[in-house]
Amino acid sequence: MDINKTGSGQPPTQGTSSKQARSTQQAGVSVTSPDSSTESRTDTLTVTQEAARLIKLEQQLLSTSAPAVDSSKVNNIRQQLESGTYTVDSTTIAEALLASEKGLI
Repeated sequence: MDINKTGSGQPPTQGTSSKQARSTQQAGVSVTSPDSSTESRTDTLTVTQEAARLIKLEQQLLSTSAPAVDSSKVNNIRQQLESGTYTVDSTTIAEALLASEKGLI
C-alpha cells in the first residue's frame, strides 16, 4: 500500500460519487455525504448480567462506610502466626481456588 497516495483530507468535490464521499468522511462519529444531511451513529454498550452484578456490588461497597479490612481478624491471624498456632487448611484453599476458576469459565 502506498501511503503517499492518500486523500487530501479535504471534503470531496461535486464530481465525487456519494460512496466516495461517505468513505472519505467516515473518520468521525457522523458521516456526511453530498446527497443527504448528516447521518448520526449511536454507540451502544451491552453489559452482561455478571458485569451488571459486579457494577452493583461495587456501588454498594463504595456507598458503605465499612472498612476494607477486618482489623480484628487480621490481629487474630497475626497473633496466631507469632505464636506458631496458625494452621492452613489446604482443602478449604483448594476448594475456594476451584470455585474461583469455575466462575471465570
